[in-house]
Amino acid sequence: MKKLLLLFMVAVVFVGCQTTINEPTVSKGPLDDLNVPDGFAYQTTDVTSGFDVTFKDVSGKIQPNVPMQIALDENGENVLFETVSDENGQFKMDFTIPTFAEEVFIRTERGVFNVDLTTPKQTFELQSTEGGRQSGIIDNFFDQEDNRNFAYFPGKNRWGSFAYEDLWPCKGDYDFNDLVLNYKIQVEYDRFFRITHMWFHYRIMNNGTSHFNGAAIRLPFNYDRVKTVTGSKIRLTEDFINLRETTPGLNTEVGDPYAVIVLFDNADAKKPKFSTLNDHGYYEGDVHLTFNPAIYIWEILGKFPLDPFIFGTTGLDGEIQAKGRSTEVHLPGLPPTVLANDSYFGTCDDASGQYMYYMTSDGLPWALHTPYPFNWPRENISILRKYPHFKEWVESRGKMFPDWYKWPE
Repeated sequence: MKKLLLLFMVAVVFVGCQTTINEPTVSKGPLDDLNVPDGFAYQTTDVTSGFDVTFKDVSGKIQPNVPMQIALDENGENVLFETVSDENGQFKMDFTIPTFAEEVFIRTERGVFNVDLTTPKQTFELQSTEGGRQSGIIDNFFDQEDNRNFAYFPGKNRWGSFAYEDLWPCKGDYDFNDLVLNYKIQVEYDRFFRITHMWFHYRIMNNGTSHFNGAAIRLPFNYDRVKTVTGSKIRLTEDFINLRETTPGLNTEVGDPYAVIVLFDNADAKKPKFSTLNDHGYYEGDVHLTFNPAIYIWEILGKFPLDPFIFGTTGLDGEIQAKGRSTEVHLPGLPPTVLANDSYFGTCDDASGQYMYYMTSDGLPWALHTPYPFNWPRENISILRKYPHFKEWVESRGKMFPDWYKWPE
């Protein structure tokens, strides 16, 4: 009986101990609930295929040299091109559009036409010119008398964004607010589609990091095709970026065979740290490029968003995650420049080599591009919480909510 009582008491003590033991918990990362499909590249833009429109009058006669705007909306609030058709009444070229776009609008003084991008080869009948310009068809139509042609991305009056996590090669907190740049591109081109001028406008919207970062864009051709870059030197505040001082390639970065345009080498000198609210203002800059020999428009807009990247500011950050200019963060899948230290790849959380560049083994990126202003999350707030449709977009391979960035909470 004593043995039975003793066993009963031991059992009670054991059960009591079990109720007080806490099971070990595994901390979850901010994107652990995100199931990224294999090979998903977070692409928010696409290129039209076979875009080819022709203008005729009501009798079927070809109408050459028709001034027009190509826009994402009927009212011309988001203009992509201001140009003219050729002598055969044709405008034929593929160009970059947001992935959510299913149609574009062609705005002329003789009618507004929509182009279904699933059937991009179409002929349009222009209205009669009797009595002059068609009243009410076009408001604030551009002046095409000097025969200058312009292309814009993401639009004439629209900004896009690049948002970065800067703890690479280790994962960050995925609030994508360490450095947020807004941008828009304008190019001027001739009737042969050769670019004569290119302007890259940018704004440092947020600098929410304890590190020090610079930013640059890499163009998809060799530096010796760049004639001039205006404005680069006045944006450099440190003393570690080397720029070419003679043409060709004036003011492109030394060391890389491609044209690398440094926007700034220390964001902290332009925009105070931890300004994580959208109403804190911004630093604005622009870079003007000319080319020789000619660059054709599809070499820029056909490969957009080019290759914008950030890098560590040499001499101002000794932490393991930011080793100066030799660390770079690119959009997912884009390779580093030759100035990057490739010994960091495959360390910590980076899976470059077995996966795409600048991706983790579970498919997470360190940078995002949106062809629309990015309303970045506050510090330590995951992008999944700020943008509820981001998860659905990723897990559907971009088929659902391709405009997820328009719907922040």
